[in-house]
Amino acid sequence: IPATMNAMTTRAARRLAVGVLALQGAILTVTCAVDAWIVRNGYADEVDTILEPTVWPLVAAVLAAAGVGAVVTIQQPRNPMGWLFVGLSWAILVSGPIDQWYTLANVVQPSRVGGGDLAGTLGDKTFIPWFTLITLILLLTPTGTFLSSRWRWVGRVTVGACVATLVASLVSDAKLDDYPLADNPFSVAALNPAAAWVAYLLLLVVAGCLLLGGVSLVLRFRRAEGDARRQLLWLALVVVPLPAFVVLAFVASYADLQLIQIVATAGFVTLVPVAAGLSVLRYRLYD
Repeated sequence: IPATMNAMTTRAARRLAVGVLALQGAILTVTCAVDAWIVRNGYADEVDTILEPTVWPLVAAVLAAAGVGAVVTIQQPRNPMGWLFVGLSWAILVSGPIDQWYTLANVVQPSRVGGGDLAGTLGDKTFIPWFTLITLILLLTPTGTFLSSRWRWVGRVTVGACVATLVASLVSDAKLDDYPLADNPFSVAALNPAAAWVAYLLLLVVAGCLLLGGVSLVLRFRRAEGDARRQLLWLALVVVPLPAFVVLAFVASYADLQLIQIVATAGFVTLVPVAAGLSVLRYRLYD
């Protein structure tokens, strides 16, 4: 009976993984169609379509993370690594439809599409889970377990700080720089400017945990031997410049240098799943 239950659970998990990935494909297709419609109606300057070079790194991140997640969850549905990569692909993917919602509600068809303020507010926060999901991926690669009980605390802190950052940023009155036509409907005047500062400090904690995740993976690489060391090589190379990418992303965000911010963010959001995907194909990482 236990074996039958385990088999049923495995089959259900695989069906869930395939269904989730199929839904992602459908959303990506609809996103492309809406982008094309916006461009045809003369609003190409109001949204970064999927054809824009600045968007390509994020599309590559979605595809790479979804690919790794598909391979691992279908073959090993009980392995948390597969679900983390699926979660990362979702976290990046949803930013596209939210941005389109903001554009439609505030620019293209404001009389027919509502929720422009909500869309801008949500779009401003979508990047926060990226940090935490990548941190957990680095902390748990390749075994699906933490390096030690002390490193488990890094995982707990990054999850807690991520949730707290989302809550604090929702009630803050900080300007929505990338969504100038939107006002945060959840802002609470009595909690500001304290809420905005708390959100920023908590985000620094999330970023610090990301750096510690890179340290954890480098330590695993240094202690590994043989095939295990080869499996971790590409990811170890990717996390070496991680501190520079994180610092540059924050500086560019503060200075409103959008292109540099995108490049710096892609330095870890895109390269980590791409490196993991190459390691899965070449060295059977997570097998």
